Amino acid sequence: MPATKRPAPRIRRAALRDHDALRALEDSAFQPWRRASRKSLQRSLSSPRQSVWVIDHPTKRGQAAALLILWHHAKRLRVYDVATHDDVRGQGLGFHLMQHTETLARNAGCKDVSLEADAKDKPLIAWYQAQGYVIVERMPHFYVGGRPAVRMRKAM
Repeated sequence: MPATKRPAPRIRRAALRDHDALRALEDSAFQPWRRASRKSLQRSLSSPRQSVWVIDHPTKRGQAAALLILWHHAKRLRVYDVATHDDVRGQGLGFHLMQHTETLARNAGCKDVSLEADAKDKPLIAWYQAQGYVIVERMPHFYVGGRPAVRMRKAM
């Protein structure tokens, strides 16, 4: 019997009322040095230069399954944050959010999508590379505490 294809998840624009659910997801998905602060997350939700997208948790009402934070520049869309809840990881939600990013970038006439990733997180870098992102810069002291990062881009 062939495997059934899951329908694409519903991705919606987050609102200020989603702050606590997004904050909880940030706390569970990232190490303390990597999390967006409460103030930064509030700023992202109300900024005209940023957009925040969410996939609601399929079984836990009021919780976020995945989130995406984007910075909008004239010719580039920058992924600031993409996170997936532990209990739904591996179901393709992050991939769907990245596809959403690329659709937004093409619709806005952007030349590329850019992001930074922890240089020590080889599986994460490989995940982005499998989607066509390439390392364009190494930044030895990008994150808090001097942790290294790589900047990656994908042309649109």
